[in-house]
Amino acid sequence: MAHGRPREEDPYHVVWNRLALPKHNFIAWLYAKDRLLTKDRLIKHGLLIDGNCDICSNAIETSEHLFFLCSFSNRCLQGIGDWLGVDIPEHGTLDWCRKLKMKSLMKKQLIIAAILALYYHVWWVRNKCRKEMVLPHPQLFVIGRVQQLIRSVGNRKLWNTKHRVDSEWCTKVDIRMQ
Repeated sequence: MAHGRPREEDPYHVVWNRLALPKHNFIAWLYAKDRLLTKDRLIKHGLLIDGNCDICSNAIETSEHLFFLCSFSNRCLQGIGDWLGVDIPEHGTLDWCRKLKMKSLMKKQLIIAAILALYYHVWWVRNKCRKEMVLPHPQLFVIGRVQQLIRSVGNRKLWNTKHRVDSEWCTKVDIRMQ
């Protein structure tokens, strides 16, 4: 158990989702294996003095804080969940994805790809804040980019969806299946 985070069971099949971009898979894999170079890990190795989160400055930067507890990432997580019509938990998200039961494989894979993209974009914002000391707007730089990516993935001819439920969901989240 790292940083008080429950150990995610076998995240492999969730993290290496075929619809996610490789850079999204990689950041999610580092998170799942507790290998992201967050400030708490850098401090532990004597490489950094200031451990506060570069995004909110309200707590020590841990993976758990960065992706779920930080007010910025929490707004992003809520925004993606609202957009997709699912209640994404604030903790144990990869495990939640692993246990996600849906009749539609397409919908499940798109939701997981969105969460992996969210991890990547929050990490990107964290690095941007660290280097440029500028906090991008969550809707524009995270939620909007995740939506654009998932719409792009959905718009490719990956599925020939004939299921009414899939078609309705895709219409609701503005994914046009061709």
